[in-house]
Amino acid sequence: MKDGDLAEFRLVDVPSTRSDPPGAVAPAACRVIADARRESYTPAPSALVRRYAVATAGEHLGTGTQITLAGTTEAAARDLLAVLRAAVTACRDGYTGDGRGTTTVTAVTPVAVGDEGVAFRTAGRGIPTEYTFVRQGSVLLRFAASSASGKAVGVPIPVVVQQVMKVRAATD
Repeated sequence: MKDGDLAEFRLVDVPSTRSDPPGAVAPAACRVIADARRESYTPAPSALVRRYAVATAGEHLGTGTQITLAGTTEAAARDLLAVLRAAVTACRDGYTGDGRGTTTVTAVTPVAVGDEGVAFRTAGRGIPTEYTFVRQGSVLLRFAASSASGKAVGVPIPVVVQQVMKVRAATD
């Protein structure tokens, strides 16, 4: 996606640097959530592209969404979403570590787009963030939305749909 694709959002490129993996996480089943939040994927993606969408008008005004496209294998993307889906259920009481104290995890219904998806919201120390992961073939898309107001916000559906459609068009 590029700036101008969505009228109510301004898009900018973000350097594709990889985050360090989080420290110890307990319970261990929640490690995959902490890893996915920091984009520490195993196996490492063959390519990683990031953009940032800021809502400049409309119902999502003030929401910032980091968009990450990770090129991997279809099997690796499927496996990650399956493990992530199980972790969201297992970690609903929260987890500790990741340098954030206790982080709560709440399942959210993912946008019905792409081959499959998982969505959840985290809260704890710091700004509440909603994450949506979508698999489109061998591309894993990660959307992380938050607001400077500190209030919980959802991942803007237009951003998810537009980006997944662009990936689908490029890979069909």
